[in-house]
Amino acid sequence: GPWSCVFCKIKDQLRCQENQACYKESEVLKRKMLPEEQLKCELLLLTMYCHSKSGFFICKPKQEHMWLNKIKYRLNKKAYRSVQHFVEDMRRIFQNHSIIY
Repeated sequence: GPWSCVFCKIKDQLRCQENQACYKESEVLKRKMLPEEQLKCELLLLTMYCHSKSGFFICKPKQEHMWLNKIKYRLNKKAYRSVQHFVEDMRRIFQNHSIIY
């Protein structure tokens, strides 16, 4: 099915069927990295760190790719100007992992 924001799903569950706007992935990726989006990205990154198998993704890999600590650094420095740049870095981690393994 179409992409759906996890945060929208959670809000929908918590609000018990209250009308909640859903957005297409392309709409979300175009957003500037405003405080609300920054917070959502930080929550997603924290969720990744807390996963029991995240150790592989935390440290710098042998090749010049992306890793969680680099994304954390960029978030802390507010280096992401849009949600799309954050999402691209997150996806790069998984793309690189699938190529290597």
